[in-house]
Amino acid sequence: MLKYILKRIVSVIPVLLAVSILVFLMVHLMPGDPARLIAGEMATEEDVERVREKYGYDQPLYVQYFRYMSNLLQGDLGTSTRTQRPVATELATRFPNTLELALVATALASILGIAFGLISAQLRYSIWDNISMFIALIGLSIPPFYLGLMLMLIFCVNLGWLPISSDVWYIALILPVITVGARSMAVIARMTRSSMLEVLNQDYILNARAHGFSEKKVVFGCALKNSMNTIVTSMGLQFGTLLGGAVVTEKIFGWVGIGDYLVTAIKARDYQVVQSTILVTAVAFVFVNLFIDILYAFINPRIKLS
Repeated sequence: MLKYILKRIVSVIPVLLAVSILVFLMVHLMPGDPARLIAGEMATEEDVERVREKYGYDQPLYVQYFRYMSNLLQGDLGTSTRTQRPVATELATRFPNTLELALVATALASILGIAFGLISAQLRYSIWDNISMFIALIGLSIPPFYLGLMLMLIFCVNLGWLPISSDVWYIALILPVITVGARSMAVIARMTRSSMLEVLNQDYILNARAHGFSEKKVVFGCALKNSMNTIVTSMGLQFGTLLGGAVVTEKIFGWVGIGDYLVTAIKARDYQVVQSTILVTAVAFVFVNLFIDILYAFINPRIKLS
């Protein structure tokens, strides 16, 4: 087991290196001169040149990259040119909010998604199967920005059941969690149904039923257990996506997370913030996938032997 975990950790290192290079190049290909933006529109060419020298923008890209990696390995994500505050400090106050939103949304989406998937698989082609998959289809079809606005209109404006903003964290979470979790719930439900149908048609399931095993034991003890790899993969991917994909929802509900922070930085051409925020999100996604890979070995011990 330890050998398998170490092997997976080592395999992540080149991925992280590639991510850092891609993010660095992507940000530097953005239109606009960062030195001019920092210096201001009324700045002279001499002022712009001084800013360019101060931030190292006059150096070749590979020199800038190695300096960036050197600072990164020391925990320095740079300084925001807009606020003049360390990016690491600002991300440290915002990332926990995004993480909280992603965790709660993924947990709710997983519970409902697995439940709908199990119902559909057990009662396939029935009215309950159609209802479950119709709900999943709605979750996949409605854009988050539209769903968020409709939820606010219905529950906050028309019905008055919920406040538009609240200082109570669990009340403030309700509508954002539903908004970002709807699509994830739909994906998990469809993946659970597909995986369960495939497993339920296997010979060993038919053999278990022929030997008198109860339907509950067949479904939960055999079929669901052997479908968990697919389901866990879907859950992990949805969680990783929500870590960096809740930009619109955070903007709609005024949720102070990294999505809102990234949008503001892009508008202000704050290259350092954009670069660091995308990098942190990408690294988080990589580590989520690493965790899922390690979890596979506990769910299915045969994996670490392959």
